[in-house]
Amino acid sequence: MNEENRSKVTAFFHKAIRDACYQIEHYQVGNEVKYEFTFRDHMIIMGVRGVQALARVNELLASDDIIGQRFSQNTLKREVQSVLAEIIIEGSNVERIEQKLDVTIAKLENNSFSSWTAIIPIVNLDLKIPSTQIGQVSIKICTEDTFNDFKRIIRKNKDIGDDVKRDMTSWPERFYIGQVVAECQVQAVDSEHAYDVANDMIEHALNILRFYSRGTMHNDAYNYRMFIGKIGYIYRSQFRAYRWQNDSGQELAPFKCDFKNTGYFYPYVLDFEVLERINNLHFAKINDILRNQEDSRENFEKLLLRAMDLFGSAMNDSVETSSFLKFIISLEITLVDSHEPEKGLMAERGAIILADEYKARNEIFEEIERLYNLRSEFVHKGINNISDPEISMVSYIAFGVIIRLLPWIGRVRTLSELIDSLNTIKFSGPPFSEKI
Repeated sequence: MNEENRSKVTAFFHKAIRDACYQIEHYQVGNEVKYEFTFRDHMIIMGVRGVQALARVNELLASDDIIGQRFSQNTLKREVQSVLAEIIIEGSNVERIEQKLDVTIAKLENNSFSSWTAIIPIVNLDLKIPSTQIGQVSIKICTEDTFNDFKRIIRKNKDIGDDVKRDMTSWPERFYIGQVVAECQVQAVDSEHAYDVANDMIEHALNILRFYSRGTMHNDAYNYRMFIGKIGYIYRSQFRAYRWQNDSGQELAPFKCDFKNTGYFYPYVLDFEVLERINNLHFAKINDILRNQEDSRENFEKLLLRAMDLFGSAMNDSVETSSFLKFIISLEITLVDSHEPEKGLMAERGAIILADEYKARNEIFEEIERLYNLRSEFVHKGINNISDPEISMVSYIAFGVIIRLLPWIGRVRTLSELIDSLNTIKFSGPPFSEKI
């Protein structure tokens, strides 16, 4: 890191510490905006000035050519917060603060990477095939040999106490042996960094699987979302019970019970038949991109991966408005460039891609416009008219558009090049597929 940015990091870090110390010393329950986080059983409190200063530290570290390439922003945030908390707890002076900050920057710049293997149990996925690979993540059934390797590594770790070792080697058996797991190898400087990298990598891979589940699952057609995820993050749909009574006090139904769609009903079954359908939807192209380093990907490839990632996240979101917004953003970023006004463009281009004839295109155009207006009403006015039918429809449209854009990988490098091709097709013109 150059001296100018290092000096800025030091100045902003001091500002963040001063604010945190002030907030802790003058803490009172009130209306002031505060950010709180826990570190080693200590509560650290920051005000707006401190949060902004810490954000500038993170931005400067992330912008560094070396540090920014080695660590994600989430990892840098965790590291910076940990250093700040340690300093506040220890009560260090100015000289000690700057020494600790120098050590942290040097560690971020120079620490050597080593190889780590992450194995995380996955719930609500019924794997009927030996394994499948999504980028650098392997989805498979955990064997007893794999689990025994896991226990052996724990026992050899000198940093873990005997009591903790006994707990760690006993409770996971029911979550690992014979269960679906996601496994990946990552390069990291320590176990926490390895967890950050592996967690992100596995979540991105699961989002690709969730994306494809929208167009390949047999069951649960009405409750179209498919809650596949890491253990501890996914839960089943809940029963809800209620009574009806009219104004005269007469009970119309003494008891009624049904499901609330806040989690999964059925597991996603991934067998050879489903895998074949996924492969027919250009899965191999996506896998090829995921195996490449990010800096070697074309902008159009990165765009489609972001859209699929958002879509997959929406499939796993039990909050209706949040799910709807993610679906419609995944559609918008594939059809409208950042410098363009949205008005009508997303609907027009989506209609041209999805339908071949004028009448069908006009129907899709009107539906996309309606869905986008629901989005605008919610975002700009707080009016929520979003319900399951709208979420189902926007997910169907977004899935169809993204699938039809996948064959363009390798033919265009940017969204602008795709838009140039789209602009040559009139609304009453030939099918989009003829442009391939």
